[in-house]
Amino acid sequence: MNFPKIKITNHLTITFILFLLLILIRIICDFNGLYGQDSYEYLRYSRRLTEFFTAGKPPGDYFWPVNFPLYGAILSLVIGDSILSLQLISMLSFISTVFYTFRLIQLFYPNGGKQGYLYLLLFLVQSPFLFQSAFLVRSDMLAVFFTTAAIYHLLKYGREYNRADFFLAIFFSTSAVMTRYAAAVVLLIPGILLIITFIRRFRFADFLLGLLITALCFSPHFLIKGAHAAEFIGHQWLQSWSIKNWFLSKFTTIDGYQNYRLPNLLYGFSNFYYPGFFFIGIVFLFFMQKKIFHRRVYLILSVPAGIYALFLAGIPFQNMRFLLLTFPLAIVLMFPLFQRFRHKVINKNIYFWSFTGLVVLIQTALIYKYSSGIYQANQVEKEVAHAVLSYSDRPIYTFAIDGALKCYGVDSADILNMWYSELDSVKISSLVLFNQDKFKQQWKDKNPIINWQMIRNNYKLEKIESLPSGWELFKIGARKD
Repeated sequence: MNFPKIKITNHLTITFILFLLLILIRIICDFNGLYGQDSYEYLRYSRRLTEFFTAGKPPGDYFWPVNFPLYGAILSLVIGDSILSLQLISMLSFISTVFYTFRLIQLFYPNGGKQGYLYLLLFLVQSPFLFQSAFLVRSDMLAVFFTTAAIYHLLKYGREYNRADFFLAIFFSTSAVMTRYAAAVVLLIPGILLIITFIRRFRFADFLLGLLITALCFSPHFLIKGAHAAEFIGHQWLQSWSIKNWFLSKFTTIDGYQNYRLPNLLYGFSNFYYPGFFFIGIVFLFFMQKKIFHRRVYLILSVPAGIYALFLAGIPFQNMRFLLLTFPLAIVLMFPLFQRFRHKVINKNIYFWSFTGLVVLIQTALIYKYSSGIYQANQVEKEVAHAVLSYSDRPIYTFAIDGALKCYGVDSADILNMWYSELDSVKISSLVLFNQDKFKQQWKDKNPIINWQMIRNNYKLEKIESLPSGWELFKIGARKD
């Protein structure tokens, strides 16, 4: 059967349609991309950087790489909205990732490149975790874009020795690492191949320009973090990395107790088969052929993807967001399996269009399933913050929602996060905002629950409001006798 022809000249049209679709969904759902502590921290620091650009006020340091909030701050100087700027960066990164994944398919499968767009529309654009990331104020999507673009230009330079590809490979690689440190693991082997290829055709001028690009991309990190520039190497996850974690699914760390369904080794490779990534991946695996492994693409892309999967599996923690970084590589690796599935199973028009319709329905349902919780969390944070607004004239003890309170205008004298230290006492007539049911399992024997129990056991609490999703607001009274 013949697939619809998609010409290269239609890239801009598809890009424009995708962007309009994302904007339309954003408006209809009234979703600003903020949820969870990470999003609000990115927003906070982006605003600090904007203040630095406009008023010269030092932004201070923060924990993660600087690229995402930095790009958000620069864009906000143009459009004047920090939240929208960060969300637009995720949207544009999503569209750019689709483009570069298509270019990778073209690079390795010249005869299937034009058909690849349909494959990508079904399984990349509509991948639930990737699609939701296009709307989030988080660095994930920008890191995915930089990493995918870096690999494309690295491999293209290895084939064609084009100087532009060399310089773009350096820019995207360093930018990827400065957006998500873990991108260094994915780019390690491709980066070594780039160096070897460059040495064979060494040009001193290109070497100097490559060093300049690298220095420019790394400079914000060193300028902002200064003496703490290498502090990320001592991250707790790296310190606790172990092969034995590959076979475990229960962990107790500084982030509390976690019990996962899959052992870490299966989790590390789940972007090939987990419904939130690639629901039909398991089916496609049955169409694997031995000769596929002899194709150069499987070595070039599977080694970085495999190394990264094993790296994640050694960390005593699971987060599907981290697997987004190599998901475009998984999509490219699975493309020949899709082609074989097409020829063997959906080789007639009626089968193909029925399959396409079914995939769209399933992906839509999965997007709703995996995104509804995020949407609800966003709405709850808004509601809780707005409810607390009228009590913001006094200190508030809380956990996990302090970023949302500040974002939505709670201008309390003190918003004290109960995670940082174990409290001996609290201020009388202050407030405590807590969600016991949500935190009691994960944070058992950790500061949030220890501090909550200390306040409840030693002070008289007057409930002011019961808020959505188990949040409760109390006024702290005198000590109990």
